[in-house]
Amino acid sequence: MEVLLLHGWAANSRQQWFPYIRRELGKKKVKVYAPNLPRPKIPDLTDWSWVITKNLLKMGSRRIVICHSLGGVALLRTLEEVKLPIDLVIFVSVPLHVHTKREFLSKFFKIRYRWNIIRKSIKKAIIIHAKDDPWVSYINGQEIARQLRGKLIMPKSGKHFTTKKFPLLLNLLSSALS
Repeated sequence: MEVLLLHGWAANSRQQWFPYIRRELGKKKVKVYAPNLPRPKIPDLTDWSWVITKNLLKMGSRRIVICHSLGGVALLRTLEEVKLPIDLVIFVSVPLHVHTKREFLSKFFKIRYRWNIIRKSIKKAIIIHAKDDPWVSYINGQEIARQLRGKLIMPKSGKHFTTKKFPLLLNLLSSALS
């Protein structure tokens, strides 16, 4: 199994819980890809999809993708266009709809999701979404779980999961890798 980590808007792979997950998976000899998506403060969906596709193609046939926030939207949009099988996707605090005046972000959300196409690439989905997320309503997590027929984990607290450690995620990964 190989793991791809996708960060969100205005972030990078050296922030939040990404180094923690990469370090802990490294101890288990799991190969981890954690690209810095281009121009994270002014993201372009085409650029992000290209990086996601390139990394998925580098991975072996058994893939796990963990995406946070806007990285999850980019993955969903990528899978609408590129058919690549993924064994497990863990979505963390992923928005499906955003009303924003930032035109560069609205490009990620303009059209409806083609769930029937996306579902063909994702074997199993787990959605982690805190009820107290101040930026992305937990309704988004519920909708992703419904559309992907995934398992929803909704802690009462956790906000947008931007902490340095993320034991809940590590436990889920440990179970998936064993």
